[in-house]
Amino acid sequence: MLILTTLRAMITDLDFQHTYRQKLTDFSRNRTLSFPKIVVGLINLFNRSIAVELTKLLGHIHGSEAPFCSKQAFSKQRQKLKPEAFVALNDQLIQQFYADGAFATFHGFRLLAIDGSTLQLPESSEIVQHYGRSSNQTACVPMARCSLAHDILNQLTLHAILTPYRSDDRTMAWQHLEWFESDGQARGKLDDFPTLLLLDRGYPAIDLIAHLQRLKINFLMRISSQSSLQEVRDFAASGQSRATVTLNVTTAKRKKNIRLQTILRQLDQAPLVVELIAFDLPDGLKAYLITNLPAQQYGLDFFTEAYRKRWGIETQYAFDKTLLEIENFSSKKVEGVGQDFHASILCRNISGLLNLDAQQHWVQPQSPTLSTKPFYRVNRSVSLGLLKDELVDMLFGNQSVEVTYDRLVAQVSRHKSLSKPNRAFSRQRKRPRKPQINRRRAT
Repeated sequence: MLILTTLRAMITDLDFQHTYRQKLTDFSRNRTLSFPKIVVGLINLFNRSIAVELTKLLGHIHGSEAPFCSKQAFSKQRQKLKPEAFVALNDQLIQQFYADGAFATFHGFRLLAIDGSTLQLPESSEIVQHYGRSSNQTACVPMARCSLAHDILNQLTLHAILTPYRSDDRTMAWQHLEWFESDGQARGKLDDFPTLLLLDRGYPAIDLIAHLQRLKINFLMRISSQSSLQEVRDFAASGQSRATVTLNVTTAKRKKNIRLQTILRQLDQAPLVVELIAFDLPDGLKAYLITNLPAQQYGLDFFTEAYRKRWGIETQYAFDKTLLEIENFSSKKVEGVGQDFHASILCRNISGLLNLDAQQHWVQPQSPTLSTKPFYRVNRSVSLGLLKDELVDMLFGNQSVEVTYDRLVAQVSRHKSLSKPNRAFSRQRKRPRKPQINRRRAT
């Protein structure tokens, strides 16, 4: 509630508006679609017809005397807004959320996961020139690549990246870490709260491991038995269940790794000591983990359970693409795509805060991070639907933020769904590329 009050104040603040407009002359005249209305409208998600969304937006703000505004006027006005405005608002939301101190942890650790995905974009020459295409035997479509640094237990995205399709997940992971390191507030959060970073098999590399050691970030990665790291291949061949290994940084190939050698100098040539862990999967195969946490102190169950929770970022992508409709872009311009992407992340984070408060209305038999018994969660799809349009009242309307938010919490808390930990499903063949709903024509 206090977070939304802060966001509302930021959106209407003149300094904020001057910082995130494209030119000095933008939003200087008294137009129907002012800076705050554009920002609030995009956060509220333009998933339906733009003309319908504009009519509803102005109706919520002005009531029965709402002025008319065409979608062409909206498209022209939104070009004056920098996408970074939504990034700044999300940064403020995240900072204030962690400052309150009441957030879920796993054995005292905040679980962060980094993972990437692809997003299908509207067809336009500007989009294709900037983001590129993905092609196969049957289709050639505009595509971008995105990556999230996501708090799994609290269902909040700290940092989101949207890049051209030819980017790769490991490069975007470095960008996430650079953001954590360069942003003073974000870097402070890493220092203030014990954090465990979860990464999938595509990420392990010796320079990334060294960088995480330099940043003093605890990590847990799954790694292939055929990894490029010779130490891991030797461990997999040995048949051991656990080993403490010092990575050899003196090989000829690693001496040529400029980034690795730069990081080692910053570490004063300290040895890279990691723990390797092997465990059995339900199908009888072996899986391997690499971490910089002491294995003897935490035990095998801690690592397997913590890594299993990494699946939360996969289900988050499923939610974003199907229910949030993050690929349902309302613009065919590069700036507009960036606005829609970051506004969707901010809207989903606000919905996540609403869910956390609604969850407090129920008495759970045990913490879901430790229990193997079924427990109840907020129905996120219902929560997102109830939040639609109410966001306009909270961030711009005449109603009190407290009254609207408390009413929403009460409504959301009535809708819950049963969650069963440790469920497993066989992998199914993928359906056609995108559902029809995500092919709405952008303008």
